[in-house]
Amino acid sequence: MSNAVVQQPPTRRNALRPVRVCLLGSVQAGKTTFLGGLGILREPNRHTPFRVTPLDEQSDSYLKDKAGQLRAGQWPGPSTITELIRLHIILDHTVMEVMVLDYPGGNFTEALAALRESEAQTLRQFVHEAEVVLLLLDPALDLGVDGQSEVMARQEAFITTLAHLQIAYQQGQHAGPHHPIWLAMVVTKCDRYPQLAGRGAVRRLVDEYGGPFRNKLAEYSTKIAYFAVSAVGATRPNPADPDHPLPASQLTPTGYEELFRWIIRKRLWDRIRPWVKRGAALACIGAICGGVVGSVSKVEMAMFTPPVQRHSG
Repeated sequence: MSNAVVQQPPTRRNALRPVRVCLLGSVQAGKTTFLGGLGILREPNRHTPFRVTPLDEQSDSYLKDKAGQLRAGQWPGPSTITELIRLHIILDHTVMEVMVLDYPGGNFTEALAALRESEAQTLRQFVHEAEVVLLLLDPALDLGVDGQSEVMARQEAFITTLAHLQIAYQQGQHAGPHHPIWLAMVVTKCDRYPQLAGRGAVRRLVDEYGGPFRNKLAEYSTKIAYFAVSAVGATRPNPADPDHPLPASQLTPTGYEELFRWIIRKRLWDRIRPWVKRGAALACIGAICGGVVGSVSKVEMAMFTPPVQRHSG
């Protein structure tokens, strides 16, 4: 067994359970390549703050294979079988457990049915407990930046998948109410789209090309964030197919740190939010009580202050 595959508990400074992150993406959205980028970031010679640990042999082999293809200057090939990938990502002493259902085609329900029952139940429970959902979007295929004709069908598939995710755990034996999720629209392949550079660029792109789609997603999550990532950082010309460049020789995955630090801030806010609400409630009660006491004091002063006697001269 590989030494890299270790079921690591949360660090001592973060005894709470890991943040559960569910990763979704349609065919050719960049889901497999995104995971390959994580495989590059876990390399020991990378000056990155990440620690990426596969949680089983299958996930370890998957990550090594995708990262190896990127290092060889090739894009990872399309998925041919349905696989459940599980990773731990540790950043700033915060443990994030990432689960991805990678499948060759069709929809989420069909892919779920292709899993062993034990894996399907694991995924259902994970989905039920997930706090964050990352939607990987190809700028052209999923947002229509280049005028693609299949955009509507792909967006509908995303919405259908989210609906399946919300009810997936209800099919298990331990059904329960679903809690609110935080959702991020993660635009992939940003190195090939100059309009994705700069602060707020992803939000503007979504507003321009995917506003109605984003509004539909808001039905599943009241908190939507926007990010751009690239698993390679840059590309090089492809003489055999000029319209499809290849990964650059020097791989520099970008956008990952910002994305996962947002997840950490989300976890921190979830921790302090109850205390903020309590503090606000106490402040409100204090203001009301203070006003009442002030009014009573004025009445008491009026009752016990003797009237001023006027003497005629």
